[in-house]
Amino acid sequence: MEHAPDILVADTAHNPSGHSPDPFGALARETAADGPEPSPSAPDDKPPANVSGTFGSALRGPYEEPLREIFEEVLGLPRIGVDDDFFALGGQSLHALRIVGRARRELGVELTVSGLFATPTVAGLASRAAPAAGLSYPAPHPRPRTVPLSAAQRQLWCAGHRSGLTSAGIALAHHLTGRLDIPALRQAVIDVITRHTPLRTLIRHGDGQPYQHRLPPPDASSALSLVHTTPGALAARVARFCDRAFDPGADRPLRTALFRLNPAEHVLVLAAHPLAADHGSLGPLLRDLSEAYSARRTGARPDWAPLQPDYTGHTLGERARDGLCAGPGARAARTPAAGRRRDAEPIAFRLSPRLGREIAALAREAGATVLMVLQTAVAATLSTLGAGAVVPVDVYVPGRPDASLDLLVGRFAHTLTLRADVSGDPSFRRLLARVRAVNLAAYDRRDLPHACPAAPSGTPFLPVTLSLDDGERARPELPGLAVRALPTRRREIRCALAISFTAEPAGPAEPAVPSELAVPSAPARYGAGGMTALIEYRPELLDEPAASRLAHCLVRLLERSLSAPDRPLSLLALPAPELP
Repeated sequence: MEHAPDILVADTAHNPSGHSPDPFGALARETAADGPEPSPSAPDDKPPANVSGTFGSALRGPYEEPLREIFEEVLGLPRIGVDDDFFALGGQSLHALRIVGRARRELGVELTVSGLFATPTVAGLASRAAPAAGLSYPAPHPRPRTVPLSAAQRQLWCAGHRSGLTSAGIALAHHLTGRLDIPALRQAVIDVITRHTPLRTLIRHGDGQPYQHRLPPPDASSALSLVHTTPGALAARVARFCDRAFDPGADRPLRTALFRLNPAEHVLVLAAHPLAADHGSLGPLLRDLSEAYSARRTGARPDWAPLQPDYTGHTLGERARDGLCAGPGARAARTPAAGRRRDAEPIAFRLSPRLGREIAALAREAGATVLMVLQTAVAATLSTLGAGAVVPVDVYVPGRPDASLDLLVGRFAHTLTLRADVSGDPSFRRLLARVRAVNLAAYDRRDLPHACPAAPSGTPFLPVTLSLDDGERARPELPGLAVRALPTRRREIRCALAISFTAEPAGPAEPAVPSELAVPSAPARYGAGGMTALIEYRPELLDEPAASRLAHCLVRLLERSLSAPDRPLSLLALPAPELP
């Protein structure tokens, strides 16, 4: 094998001590050290094959009926049998987190995500249910004068201090055709910023600790800037607007601009700092903007019920529940650097519909998720390219286990640093079992306070991040206007390497595709339309040929591993290829 780029030598360069700097590193080591990983054929490793229950099955315990109702509401399905398989119904990690969370809150029982994955039916989960001892939830607390950061904000804030970069936020652009009421749109933007306080909150310091500093709503002159432009200049101007760096201590975290092409054509662009909004915020942000515009163009105010909880209430309740306190690295006297570094053009590639279906089939067979299969493939590929026997990957977690949080704009998403043990030349199926065990243990402990780990002394903190997107894009519904989404992306990443997968729409004969991040409304086959993928990297750390080689190897490994999942990785014949 040719010499791998230094950035891929993660086992020593990333962490020479062998200890993960994240809160779940010890968890991963314990799992890997507990002896042989569970066999794929063990009962706790995969669901029973071809299980199909009936709605009329006799109930076998006091928890089956309420758990069935929770399953139906979380999965969005009307009639679920107590023996119907969770994975066959389209279940993914987010659904499991919500089912377990609701069972704890509404039924007073202690359940785990790993328990649901081990016995993935209503009946199986009910058999594990028992009253939780001392389970309680915090009562509302009076709001303090200064509100600390939420756990997700704090994790991102600490990561910014380690890397000296801010993570890319969200950026949206929509082409509007028709008669636009600009004053009504401007007032609607003010309404949304007033309703969702993270969109008008700065991050400042007091006694060395970051806290949320709320601003009043913007006035009409600053809420929405109007820019006259031409079709030829539009793309460059939108890109510059989205790429402008944010200073979280001084700049309002939401920027909006309306680019006017002619009286009947405009492009609405919104860019938000990642501490104020994540991708799960797009739905409530655009939905509320649509409702506010509809009301304002008739001279009315939007008729919204108060948010219960709002983001501040969520933050205080989270801290009261977890006993969250400042951890290592939380004290910092400076703001993460606001200057930006340009990234190289990403490497784009595609997984075919056939490969997408094979990924989904292996995930169901192993009692895993599609994201776990992709993580296994990434870890195996990086190890093949010289990253060592233990590959840490930062996995994106949506962070909204309760449906009430779906109405909020804010930072909920966080990452879990999960270490895949590729030692001993395992097969792809066996490596997937290891990844599954570590991930489920981390999910079971995800409510613990997020520490702010420091990078190992003398080494850069350069994680590889992995994300999976359902491909669905929320868009505003503005009366009297045709709305078309335009592609945008903030060209700034704080990690060395980011690999993102996006589900493609299924063909006419295939059902819609749910994902790790979406709650489906009907059973679906994930991967039916294939996936697009991007490898983003910082050019000062990884060059274009190395990134291209990584993409090529990843696709080859998936193709060969899925056709022979029980063959040792060393027999897959995956030398690092020379690409043209």
